Amino acid sequence: MFAPTGFRPSAREYGAAVPICAPGLSLAMAIVYRVHASAVFLVVPICAALLVWLTFLFGRRADGGATGVCAAVLLACSPIFLYQAVQPMSDVPAAAAFMAALVSTSPIAAGVWASLAVLVRPNLVLLLLPLAFLRMGAVPFSGAGKMGEALSWKSGLAVFLGAAVPGGLMLLALNAVRYGGVFASGYGDAGTLFSLDRVGQNLARYPVWVLQTQTPVVLLAVAAPWALRKDPARARLAWIALAAVALLMATYLAYTVFDDWWYIRFLLPALPIALTLSAAVLRSLTDRLPGAVSRVTLAAVTAALALFYAHAARDRHVTDLQRLESRFVLAGEYAAGTLPANAVVLAVQQSGSIRFHGRRDTLTWDAIQPEALDATIAALQARGKAVYLALEDSEEPDFRRRFSGQRAGALDWRPMAELRAPARVRFYEAPSDTSR
Repeated sequence: MFAPTGFRPSAREYGAAVPICAPGLSLAMAIVYRVHASAVFLVVPICAALLVWLTFLFGRRADGGATGVCAAVLLACSPIFLYQAVQPMSDVPAAAAFMAALVSTSPIAAGVWASLAVLVRPNLVLLLLPLAFLRMGAVPFSGAGKMGEALSWKSGLAVFLGAAVPGGLMLLALNAVRYGGVFASGYGDAGTLFSLDRVGQNLARYPVWVLQTQTPVVLLAVAAPWALRKDPARARLAWIALAAVALLMATYLAYTVFDDWWYIRFLLPALPIALTLSAAVLRSLTDRLPGAVSRVTLAAVTAALALFYAHAARDRHVTDLQRLESRFVLAGEYAAGTLPANAVVLAVQQSGSIRFHGRRDTLTWDAIQPEALDATIAALQARGKAVYLALEDSEEPDFRRRFSGQRAGALDWRPMAELRAPARVRFYEAPSDTSR
């Protein structure tokens, strides 16, 4: 009841709440929070800009500068990338950290970035396997002979794995502190989260959403090793990158089933790879055309895809996110400017924003027993608390159903305020006669 949405009660400290998400993004936000509270919302957009740049670097490494530019443009216009680039969630930072590990030439840097990726999104630990294979192929000391080459890749692999370990150890330590066990998760038991029974349902969702938003052009990525076959090192990079995509897809095919297209956000670490390798195949095809025609054709195809992506983003209300999400800031600012310091607000969707922006205590009403709403309000008021309700349009029917028969559950009095965002938020002052 005391833990806002996105948090759960601590397994170690009575009365404390801990976030359900992995700690990586929160740790990054904690640093900038010291500068200004609202600076936390800059972390993800900065990571988004970094991810676009890293996509260019990967494309340049895989197939040259033209491919890098095309891939970066396509990513920057991708609906799911734009959707997540402005939200304080871990998808874009996790993708940026993984791509940084993929393009880093130094095994130390690659290991550190991989460590951060796991800290932000723990299931990316599976992607350490293709990254390790990539390190095994690195031969920094040319002309050293077979023994020198063997020592080179072995030492590079050891350095990479050594640099990747700290993030994993920190994650396990924080899991123990927050959830009571090193392998515990804020989302629950792994056996509950993952099941082979869900593969069929997710196969009917993720591929459709990806093709609808990215077009079937992304399927060209599987032909990249063939397109790059004249350069064994680049072909090998393509195979390893495709293996990373396959591992990530396999993880989420067995994951909890969702019904909204934007859950392809889970696949964001794979998207720059798919776009880059698809661009490489497109470039190999257009290279068959004469001279300047080849370059113009590649640019035209990239521009057409980018325009389609932008259109798909608009159709899915990506460009409306600021307006749609503004209710969280508005509700928090209203609470800060209007409600007394001793206020306790019963809320669910608004529970975190009222705490963060409004600096007011909250209780999540969906954790209150259906027959205990009136008693809970009366107990708070008896302790000198001013009790309020903050409900979005879609929540009011659920609130009334849950607390049917309770005096406060009727919501039959006028709200004290109505914030008119696309999803309206109403504030109610709780009745003072609920103990009758």
